[in-house]
Order: sequence, then structure tokens, then C-alpha cells
Amino acid sequence: AMYTEQLLSKLFSYLFTPNKVFDETIDEAILIKIRSSALTLLAVLSSHHEDIKKRIADQENLISTAIECYHSPHLSLKLASLCLFHGLSRSVHQLRTTFNDTTCDILLDAIKSSDLSIVKISSCDISNIVLEFSTCRTRLLDGGILEILLNLLTHTDHDLCINSIWALRNLSYLSVLKIKQDI
Repeated sequence: AMYTEQLLSKLFSYLFTPNKVFDETIDEAILIKIRSSALTLLAVLSSHHEDIKKRIADQENLISTAIECYHSPHLSLKLASLCLFHGLSRSVHQLRTTFNDTTCDILLDAIKSSDLSIVKISSCDISNIVLEFSTCRTRLLDGGILEILLNLLTHTDHDLCINSIWALRNLSYLSVLKIKQDI
């Protein structure tokens, strides 16, 4: 537990204040790699243990920083932030508390991206976030996620089709008849 806390603290430092960690001015390309690596490692750590996931999600400014990274022009930061959202989306508690309208809007934006890697990761996120107990479900439905997922069923990328099937399956679970009929 102590080692995990030390690792998390170091990763948060790399993400929030990398210049202070290295005591020097860092080239922007290296700074982007450091921040995207920290986000990716946090995503991996958040994927497996609920207590670690909660500790990560409860970190002050983490979600806002991940949102900021998604809006960055750098693909590696966008992907890493989506990976973090995916790791956190594997928790019922996080689906009910961490995800908000802003993260829903990011996912709706990401799944419409022209970059296949962004679309694939966002479809994984959405597969979890459309479950009936998620606070984002209604926002995603209002944003047209059902039509988007149905269109992705015919995509040439096999993994993306599978992700869409999972998302539709999760969306239909405990849904009202209207949503099931639309699917």
C-alpha cells in the first residue's frame, strides 16, 4: 500500500507539475510524453483495483486535467486521457460520481473523430458509460449515441464493430422498450 501511494504521488507530480520534478525547463515534446505516460499509467492502475481506482478518481484536479489533455492538439494526450476515462469507467461508483456532462461531451466528440484510435478507445469508454446506472446515459442518448453506434456496426475495423456491439448490448440492458425497439 505504501509503494502504491508513493507511485501514485509521483505520477500525479509528473502529470500536474513535471517541471518541478525535474528542476529544469523541459522541451515541450518531452513534457507531452511525460504527461501522456503518467495518464496512461494511471489508467492501467485504475483498471484493476477498486481502492486504487477510488484514490485516483478522488485526486484533486485529475479529471479536469484529463479533460484539458483531451482538448490538447497532441494525439498522445488525447488517447491517454481517454484511456484514463476507460479505466475509471469500469467502476459503478465512478460511473455514478466521476463522469459528468463534460466527460460525456468529450466522449461524443471522440467517437465522431476522424482518428480511428480515438474512436476505438472512446467506443470502449462508451460501452461502460451507457449502462443504466450511469449518470451519463441520458446525455449520451440525447447526443445521438444510438445512431452513432448503429452506424459503427458496419465499420471496416473489426474491433470497433465488436465495441459497438458491446455498447449496444449494455445500452439495451434494463432499457425502456423504446430504446430496445430503436436498437
